[in-house]
Amino acid sequence: MVAEKVGALFKIKGRVDESISNRFKNEDFFISMYPPEILYLTMETTGGDLGEASRFVDLVQILVSKNTKIVTINNKFISSAGLPIFACGSTRVSNNSLNTFFFHRATRGKLYVTEQQILEGERSSFELMADQFNLSIDSIYDLANASKKINSLEAKKLGIIHMII
Repeated sequence: MVAEKVGALFKIKGRVDESISNRFKNEDFFISMYPPEILYLTMETTGGDLGEASRFVDLVQILVSKNTKIVTINNKFISSAGLPIFACGSTRVSNNSLNTFFFHRATRGKLYVTEQQILEGERSSFELMADQFNLSIDSIYDLANASKKINSLEAKKLGIIHMII
């Protein structure tokens, strides 16, 4: 009999791109018949591709459907495409009160992506964040329109994080 793994760790550092999702899909905890009870997802990202962030969120949801609890941790800085991934945590943590969250509007990175696709992806991402952070969609748009950087103390007041350790 194989015992379930109690906890697993996955680190996101740098840009959110296809390599993040590919690396995640190949992790033992993801392909195992016995997913971990808890996945600690540590993050330090300047953002990246919103489509890839959406794909990563879908992968996280597969683990959630198998009863894995997701704990997301801001290690320093989380921006743009990293924010919907961070929002997936049922427990969201910052390891320092000075850590930063940066909200801004999506920009066109890939030439083959249309403006309409960007707006649809952004809307979907903002809806996820609004739901998980228990904020209105207008609040998320206000933060993004202002290109707002907030520290962990402000994020805690807004409900973006649950605790600072």
